[in-house]
Amino acid sequence: NAIVGSNGNWTLTLSTVPSAASTNVTATQTWSGISNNTNTQTVTKSLEKDATAPVTPATPTIATASNSGSTSDSLTNDATPTIEIGNIEQNASARLVVKQGATTVGTYNSSLNTGALGTVSVTVPTLADGLYQLEARAVDDANNVSTNASSAQIIIDTVAPIAPTVITNAPTGSATASFTPTAVSGATLYCKLDTNSAALCTSGSAVSYSNLTEAAHTFVAYQVDQAGNQSQNYSHSWTTDFTAPTQPSGVALASASNSGNSSDGVTNDDTPRIVVSGAESGGTVTV
Repeated sequence: NAIVGSNGNWTLTLSTVPSAASTNVTATQTWSGISNNTNTQTVTKSLEKDATAPVTPATPTIATASNSGSTSDSLTNDATPTIEIGNIEQNASARLVVKQGATTVGTYNSSLNTGALGTVSVTVPTLADGLYQLEARAVDDANNVSTNASSAQIIIDTVAPIAPTVITNAPTGSATASFTPTAVSGATLYCKLDTNSAALCTSGSAVSYSNLTEAAHTFVAYQVDQAGNQSQNYSHSWTTDFTAPTQPSGVALASASNSGNSSDGVTNDDTPRIVVSGAESGGTVTV
């Protein structure tokens, strides 16, 4: 029996809970009116007992959309990664604990899995660069907690590498050029010439170009680290010109250096100034 409080509520603790999956609990209230009339009201409620822990979830993994770089490693440059946890039973959610060593960074819960056994996701708030451990459990709607899934790790790396170093051999008077780029350990190199698309190139190996046209050219190299961070570009620009200049049209003494008769080519100036006409603009004249 239970006494109804002034707020109309009452509490009754059952001494035993039936072991059946579900059962009905009936509450009956009886009271007497001023005229000593007895009134009875009965309410029946279905009660389900669930003391069984949900199945152990699968090992947490980085969602594909958050896994920059190679999807086969635990590196990402996403500082707010989405973590997927599989093998979550119906009407259960995942509880993800993010740790750094012995320190718990945070505990995050997924939404309830209302479908069949499947995968849920948890988006973690901003993490600083570093190594983290991921622990996951399943929690059902009766608050039963599963055993821990196998732990996983994630490495946040948002720092881009430096631009690659490049040995350049691109003479302006040649139709060929070569470049030897070097990347940091584990990074992937990309090279391109002019408006062509960037292509993979090998660290420490020469990238050669031939049959270059007479024009302005630009070689670009950059590297992408294992977390998917892209470096700044290394860039080298040059202009190829392998056509001989036109022959000058004339050579003469400058007026100021031409003593005596200006038409005889004879002077007493032992440091005369020579005027070359008809030379190509930008060229060098050798006398």
